[in-house]
This record gives sequence, structure tokens and C-alpha cells, in this order.
Amino acid sequence: MEKLGMCKIRTGIEDCPECVALGFERDEYAITLGPAAGPPEELTAMLYSNKVQKARELLASRGVRVGEIQQDRQGTHYFEMQDLEGNVIEITEEP
Repeated sequence: MEKLGMCKIRTGIEDCPECVALGFERDEYAITLGPAAGPPEELTAMLYSNKVQKARELLASRGVRVGEIQQDRQGTHYFEMQDLEGNVIEITEEP
């Protein structure tokens, strides 16, 4: 939370009680940490954001390695970032 410059807030996502949300402001979430499905060796960690561009700009301004915003086959916008150990984390629009 410190590196991302966000605070923990309620998600408001009723069908995901295990989700954790981080926001730039207390009443609006920007990134939601959700559960992954499928075999761990085939997964990329994903964070959900309702403001992909704003999330990318904030992370880049804090020195996080981020890629360009891309669009997948379903039209969902996302970008990749790397944590301090070089692991890829995908920041994607909310499903």
C-alpha cells in the first residue's frame, strides 16, 4: 500500500467477499485484489482497476516498472508491471 500510495477500502463487490480493494481516496477504489482461478503455474497475478490509465501513471511516477496499456481479444485494457523481484503483475480493467 505504501509503494502504491493507496489505502485499503471496502470493495462493494458482494460476490467477492475475499477481495481486497486499494484506493487513492477512501470512497473510491482503484485496484481490487481478487482470487485467482486455475493452476498456479499457468497464472499471472492480476489486479483489477476501474482507472487503468490513472493506475499506470501513479505506479510509473513511483518508480514501478510498467508496460504500455494494451487491449486483449475481448477488448479489455490492461498493462503489466513488475514487483521488486521482477514478477509480472497484470493490471486490468474490472471484469
